[in-house]
Amino acid sequence: MLKWIGRIFRNPRRADTDPQGQLAKPTRELTKAEQEVLSLVQQAWGPQNTVENVFFMDQPGCEGAWIFAMAPDGTRQRGLNLTNISAWYRDGTYSHEDVVGAIGGPSTIRGTAETSNPVA
Repeated sequence: MLKWIGRIFRNPRRADTDPQGQLAKPTRELTKAEQEVLSLVQQAWGPQNTVENVFFMDQPGCEGAWIFAMAPDGTRQRGLNLTNISAWYRDGTYSHEDVVGAIGGPSTIRGTAETSNPVA
């Protein structure tokens, strides 16, 4: 169990680099739905949250595309599973408000959630 926890919190810029220091390519491209959730993350937390910050987990219970949403000051705020959030919205498990709440943002830290476009 501790092994996969370490994989979640690792610094992807160190662990996922090739010998020339370049970031390794993700294991797959983001789906359209995952890209839409990433867009919502960017709306809520800022444009510094890019596809380059996405990493992929393959451990049971936490599979999929993940990002640690970063505030404008560069601090990591929360880990988001883009795959699960998009799937739960599409199948009706999550409402629009649930998606916004899961993503959060500086306004939700202050206690006033802002709304944004839902995941299609």
